[in-house]
Amino acid sequence: MSKIKVLEAGMKLKKIDLKNVGNISDLSLTFNEHMNVICGTNGIGKTTILKALKALFVFSENDLKLKYGTENGSIKATSFKDSTRELSIKSVFPADDNRNSEFGGVFKENAVKVIVNPDNRSLDYHQLNAISRYPVYNSSDVNNRDFLENNVNNTLKTWFINRIIAEKMDDGLSESEKYNISKMKESVSIIDSNIKYKRVDIRDLEILLNDHGSEVFFEFESTGFKNILFIILGIIEEIEFRFKNMKIVDFNGIILIDEVELHLHPAWQNKIIDILSEMFPNAQFIMTTHSPAVLQSLDSQEIIPLHLNDGNVEVKTLDLSKYGLKGWTLEEILSDVMGVGMLKNKVLQDSLDSFSNALDDDNVELAKKEYEQLNEMLHPESELRQILEIQKAGLF
Repeated sequence: MSKIKVLEAGMKLKKIDLKNVGNISDLSLTFNEHMNVICGTNGIGKTTILKALKALFVFSENDLKLKYGTENGSIKATSFKDSTRELSIKSVFPADDNRNSEFGGVFKENAVKVIVNPDNRSLDYHQLNAISRYPVYNSSDVNNRDFLENNVNNTLKTWFINRIIAEKMDDGLSESEKYNISKMKESVSIIDSNIKYKRVDIRDLEILLNDHGSEVFFEFESTGFKNILFIILGIIEEIEFRFKNMKIVDFNGIILIDEVELHLHPAWQNKIIDILSEMFPNAQFIMTTHSPAVLQSLDSQEIIPLHLNDGNVEVKTLDLSKYGLKGWTLEEILSDVMGVGMLKNKVLQDSLDSFSNALDDDNVELAKKEYEQLNEMLHPESELRQILEIQKAGLF
């Protein structure tokens, strides 16, 4: 059953406790009020945690399952104002539904402040025949379990063009709406200054960008570029849909994103956190990632690393300074934070081991042979080259 106090409208979560949910036996996570990124190996439970967070704001949930072999599962969350909610997880089979809420147990002023960015972030080409009127938020919508699953792929183009037409007509837009439209257009250039919003073709209902001097449909950009647009524009769209007179920078609810780095080039993975922080400075982000480049951009209090200890999912303790992982190499992050294990390919590792053993045995001939092979194999600017030079000094 649910035990609930009315959570505040501008709410953020401070803590979540999961017991016997999915593959998680007993796990407590604490969050800060802005940026929280969960990482760990595949199958450790990152997505389960996001689903548990979403379940706090819906009437029923069939994606979360009781840990096999246990009798009772639960999710308990506490906000920064010490409001709480507790859910029971009882179903095991995929077709079963967890009726997580008593009548009146989900408060509209809470669900409306939670934005879930969909996992499938494709922006396919849609030819529009007409533009629908601007949607109006209906408080009864939160009774629909799909309320948090916004359909950005099918709605973004219509919404974007609607906003541009409204701006051109100067159709009684509020200052907040004008501000959001300006940020909507700016977001196109936020990842690459060589790509800019150009215009909307009113006759054919197409969004056109200026990409390095060429005019292109926005759906024809790269998958990674569209993934960033999907996240940013999808959040702006949801804020506009739910809060008519709110600037996007004032949104102070929760944004959930699974695998934030999906389809992004490593250079863009390193920028995505700063981009989201700049666009939505008052939101609480709770996200997952497999990317060491994303983790490298975070401060220490923003990283939530998970690992398995005797089969139990736990938070891994990292000895980090205030700079987080900013001084770590991507290989060190993958190995020590995400538990990937040995990253070097076997040929390279065998040659390094052979070179080291040859040095220990004073085997000059073998050491020279392995050194020459490594010298050909390594990247021209590899730090390993300097280490090899030091190790061979005095031997040959």
